[in-house]
Amino acid sequence: MYDPADNFQAGRSSMTRLAEHLADLAGAVATAADAPDRYPEFLVEIFGGVQQAYEANKAQILEAWTSARPNLKRDLDKVHLIDQRLESAFAAFEGGDRELGRTFIFEVYNLQLRKLR
Repeated sequence: MYDPADNFQAGRSSMTRLAEHLADLAGAVATAADAPDRYPEFLVEIFGGVQQAYEANKAQILEAWTSARPNLKRDLDKVHLIDQRLESAFAAFEGGDRELGRTFIFEVYNLQLRKLR
């Protein structure tokens, strides 16, 4: 038997997951603003080095974005921009241009990731 509440709960659950993925993304992007040479000492210790902390932070960003991206319905105009900026940020960091990488990361962060829908 059809229950309209099932659709409401499914939609709400999907939005909750999206909100969680976007919160994870926002947190990981905020951490990346310190990447890779300004990470807090505790992160460097936890991951066993600066490069390992960077790789873990990058993986967290990509995982959260990969999870959130297909669930966005309203802010589709920002998807391509975020894809480009993340790719550019990682390329800059890995090429040794930390300031340029941070510039791209700040551009992503300033899109108010938690408010995307």
